[in-house]
Parts: sequence; structure tokens; C-alpha cells
Amino acid sequence: MMRKYKYGMFFLLALVLELSLFNYKFYLTFHNEEYIPHYEVGSGLMPLGDGRFLILEKGEYTITLPDLMREVQSLRLDIGYSTERKIAQKSPEREKDIIKGYENKKLYVSIEAQDKANSLGFTLGKRDIVHEVPQTTYMITHLSGLSEWVRYDLAASAGEILTIYEIVVNPRIPFDFSIIRVAALGAIMSLLYLLRPSSRAYHVMCRDTIVHELVIWVCILAEILLFARVILLNPYFVYPRWAHHNQYYELAEAFHEGQLYLKKEPPEFLKKIDNPYDTDLRNKMASELEESVGWDYAYFNGRYYVYFGVVPELLFYYPYYELAGNVDENGEFQGGILPHITVIFLCAAMEVIAVYLLLREIVRLWYRRTPFVLYLFLAAMFSMGCGILTILLHADFYSVPIVCGMMFSLFGLFFWLSAKRRRKEEGKLSAGRLFLGSLCMALVAGCRPQMVIMSFLSIFLFWDEIKERRLLRWKQGSCFVLPYLVVAVGLMYYNYARFGSPVDFGANYNLTTNDMTARGMELGRIGLGVFTYLFQPVNVEAVFPFLVRSSFSSTYLGKTIWENTYGGVFAANLILWPLFLLPWLKRYNKDACSRRISVFSFVFSVVVIVADTQMAGILPRYYSDFTWMLYLAVCPLLFSLYEYCLTCDEKFPMHLYRCFLMVSCLEGIVFHVLRMYAGGTSTLVIGNPVAFYTMAHRIAFWR
Repeated sequence: MMRKYKYGMFFLLALVLELSLFNYKFYLTFHNEEYIPHYEVGSGLMPLGDGRFLILEKGEYTITLPDLMREVQSLRLDIGYSTERKIAQKSPEREKDIIKGYENKKLYVSIEAQDKANSLGFTLGKRDIVHEVPQTTYMITHLSGLSEWVRYDLAASAGEILTIYEIVVNPRIPFDFSIIRVAALGAIMSLLYLLRPSSRAYHVMCRDTIVHELVIWVCILAEILLFARVILLNPYFVYPRWAHHNQYYELAEAFHEGQLYLKKEPPEFLKKIDNPYDTDLRNKMASELEESVGWDYAYFNGRYYVYFGVVPELLFYYPYYELAGNVDENGEFQGGILPHITVIFLCAAMEVIAVYLLLREIVRLWYRRTPFVLYLFLAAMFSMGCGILTILLHADFYSVPIVCGMMFSLFGLFFWLSAKRRRKEEGKLSAGRLFLGSLCMALVAGCRPQMVIMSFLSIFLFWDEIKERRLLRWKQGSCFVLPYLVVAVGLMYYNYARFGSPVDFGANYNLTTNDMTARGMELGRIGLGVFTYLFQPVNVEAVFPFLVRSSFSSTYLGKTIWENTYGGVFAANLILWPLFLLPWLKRYNKDACSRRISVFSFVFSVVVIVADTQMAGILPRYYSDFTWMLYLAVCPLLFSLYEYCLTCDEKFPMHLYRCFLMVSCLEGIVFHVLRMYAGGTSTLVIGNPVAFYTMAHRIAFWR
């Protein structure tokens, strides 16, 4: 009976925890006698009535609760301020559409109080208050004896309106029941139980059955729905708020006009200075002449260009521009504006499908004894652990070519493996699938050129076919090579027409934080990039989201670019640790082809890390350039290790393997969920504080 309802027991346990531990503050304050105090506000606040105050000048302001003379066990401070905010939805050819409104913001409040042990008062701590999230307005205090006063200190700017909704001393903290927390905790416990070493789920092998196909597509759909929810969490990127984020739209305008350079004209001084790529000089002159310079545009021979991959433009933005455009009342054509989040979501959804299909082909080719639950687990970890969740929450212009290149790479490898499996089953390579695989891999060059290195994996993937001259036959050979030739000719012409060289994509002409034309290749940067991207430990603290940006220090004396990161890939993804066994891979994996996939996927990931570090720097979005390669390297290794454990006489290796899966599953869920909420500007804490602090109190229920 217990076995029959075991998973229901986990949800019942989650419900018990929800009704008890997670709501301990409700029981702790249940017998409190609530007191509505008189409060005093500091100078500089003009009363407007109904608890509203106009802030006259920028500075620090106080709200004091005097003459309390009682024990203070809890507090409620329900306040908020609003400000008139202008949001510009920018487009190159249209006037800015200004939307004026009032936006509630989070308040950073410092709490001070006097008690028996501190007659002059002391600082209790600091809290963020969001009016729309009631949990943030309640606080448990730890004071000694009677308190005479409590004071709240906050900072605000002139013109903002402070609203005091309610102030209570010793409030009863309401019961906060969360069905989402119950469901999530029950699901995590059920998943860990499913992956336990003695689980019967490991006895169900991967098979080409209707039931397994249905389960796979249900998992795919569930992930896609999760992605849809995640990408809409951060409204900061629904519409571009910076002019340079409209480059794909501007390029569509240029294509519509039959030209490759943008219609936007650079300022005249940029054409006259000796080095327009000198950032400080350029900014100084722009400030003195009160002119603006396009940021992150490629500037060449007096014109602005877009150096980002042209394939997303041709697949998404330009067709939408033409199909969704219309002629206005003045007879001018106004093209359709495709939001970046739409493109990123479509590519992310296709990335999920590609991962599941790719790993299924690997299992079909070499690892028929793989448990179905292991396949599903690795597919889910792969598709969500390669940085895609961070991109979805930061769905900006820069992420488009990265996620597009990742999608094409995964589909290209899937089609190639599918063609190889056809040869194993039917005796010949599938020419059609070779063509589709090469087409996808060739298109990567028009998205993210450094990812095209994975095309060389074909040499090791089809090494046996090359030796047997099966890939050199006219039909198979032409289907493999032709897509590369067609795409290469197109890209080379595009590059030559813009920059005078068929292999110059224009990234060095970027008007950015440093002179890319003089950046060069420096050996001193390599160690820093490899350490930061792969091995830097994760920094943690005791406050949600618990992850702290990694420190950055180096003895490198030169120009390098760095943005906030949160640990190296190996430090943040426990599931990748088996890659340290690569030197002994031949012992565990007898198939030479799958070994080559693991080894060279890892090697190519390091090459991409070095290229990213040298060409641009250390940026969080660049993790998605290579993390998927590491997952591709580790999955065949994990499949082969499982089959190796099956051959062991002792049970300990298999027990250790399955325990590792449990721990890595829990670590992966925890890290990648928390990573979504870590960060500063343009992340959830700024873009959607309601979502951020709601989750903060769901997880850190003791706040």
C-alpha cells in the first residue's frame, strides 16, 4: 500500500511543511496585540493627504515611531513610492512614443530601534519593501525588553511621492499558503526518490515505443511552457530600451532599401578623427560637440553596419519586417518590428527539441542499455543547464545570434547522427539527412562564427565512413559539402561587399568599450578566461538569491573586458564533473566514435573559451557559446559509465553512480533556479521586483 501511494506521500509531506514550518511566523505572532502607532516624518516631505508625501529634494528621510514603551516583537511597514517615468519604445524612423505613468518601486529601508540593552538605539538591519508583495512588509524583530522608539531610514529622489499605507507594531503575520511551493517541493522530492539507487525506474530501458515517444514529447512541451513563463517574467526586455538594440530592425530597413549599410548617419567628427575606435577619445569629442555616437555598431568607411550574424535577420526579422509592414497615411512603408523575445523563445523551444532528439540518436547508436529515466534526466539537464534560462530572463539583442547558433548546431549534429544511424541499420548514409545536418551547421557561421568549429566534429564522427570512402561517394559527398559551399559563398559576398574582405565579419570595427582593431591575441588573457569560465568557485551568502557575483582580479596588465559572473561551469554544474575522467575514457567506453564525440566536444569548448576571451572578454552570455558543448561531451560519457557499471561484479560502482545522479540533480535545480534571480541592473530585482520578492519569500520563508 505504501509503495502504491509513495509519490503522493511526498506531496502530503510538502503540504505538512507548508502548514507548519513554512508558516512558522504566523504561529509565532498569533497572540500578538497589534498596536497602531503615531508616526512622525522628517523634514523635506510635503503632506498631500491620505498618507501621501511629496519628496522635495533628494536625500535621506526618516519615519519615526515615538513613545512606544512596549515590547516590539514584530513590525509592519507598508509603504511605497512612485515616480513619473518615461518609457520610450524606440524605432529608427519613428518619433518616440512616450508613455507617462506612475510605477511602484521597491524601497530599501534601514530599521533602527531603542531597547533595554541599547538605550541610544542601534541598527537592526535593512529590508526591501514592495507594496505589492505583502510578505515584504512584515518583519520579526529581536529586541530586549521595552522599546521607546523605532525609526525607518530610507532614501528617495526629488519629485517622488512616498505613500504610507499602514504602519503596525506587533502585527499578526498572516498565514501565507502557497500551492506552488507545495507542488514544487513535492515534485523535487518525487524526482529525487525516482533517481534513488534502488529505484525500479532504472530497469526500464530506452525503447522506440509509442509510450516512450509520448513521454518524451510531454517533457519537451513542459520545458517549452516553462520557457514561455520564464521569458515573460522580466518586462525589461519586452521592448528594446536602448537604440543599439534595434540593429536587426535597422538592418531590415537597409535591406528593404537595397543596401547593406544602415540609414543612420554617423556624426561628422567620427569621420575626421584619426582613430574612431578609441573609446575615450570618441566619447570626449561626442560630449564636447553634443553629438551622439551609435553604440556597438560596426563603423567602417563612414557608415554604420551590423556585425552581428545575418542569419537571424534573414530568417526572422527581415521577413517579418516585410510581411507585417504597412503603408502609413503619408504613403511611406512602415515595417513590422519583431520583438527579440519572440525570436529567442522560438529558438529556445527548438533547442529543447534538438537536445532530446540528439541524445535519443546517441542512445540508439551506441547505448541501448541506457535507462529511460537516465535519458530523460540528462536531456532535461542539457537543455536547461546550457545557459538558456539566463538568456530567457535577459532576452536582449545580444542573445539572439547565440541562441540561434546553438539551435542550428544541435539540429545539425542530430541530423548527422541520424544519417549515421541509417547507415548502421540500412547499410548506407542518408544523403538527405547529411544535407540537412550540413545546412544547419553551415548556417551557424552566419549566427555565431566561433561555434562553427563544431563542424570539424564531422571528421571524427564520420571517420569510419571516410576511411571506407562511403562519405566520398558522389551523392553523399555532394549533399555533405554543397550546403557549406552555398552558405560560404553567400557570407563571403556579404562580408566582401561591406568590409572588402570575404572573411571579415566586421566585429573588429565595433564601437564599444575598447578599440577592437588593436585588441590582438594575447597569451596573458587565456589563463584568466579558462579559469573564470570553467573553474572559478561559486560565491554564496545567506541572503536570497544566495549567489554573489564572482570576484575579478588579475595580474594581467592590459585591456580586458569583464562583466558579473557567478562561478565557472564546473563549479556550477556538478553533472559535468565526469569530464575529468576523459583521460581514462577508453577504459569505460569501447566505442571509438562516441569517445571522439566526448573528447573533441570538450576540446572545441576550450577553443571557443579562448576565442571569446581574446575577441571580446568574459561576459555571462558567452557561457552559452560553449556550455552546450560540454554537455554534449559528458552525455556519452555518462551513458558509457552506466553500461560499465552494469558489467561490474560489485554493486558499489552502480550505487555510487546513481547517488551522483541524485546529488547532481538537486544541485542543478538549486543553482539554475537561483541563478535566474541573481544579478543587478536589468535583472528581475529591477525589472520585476514583484516576481523577485515573491520568489524570495517562497524560498527564504524565514525572511
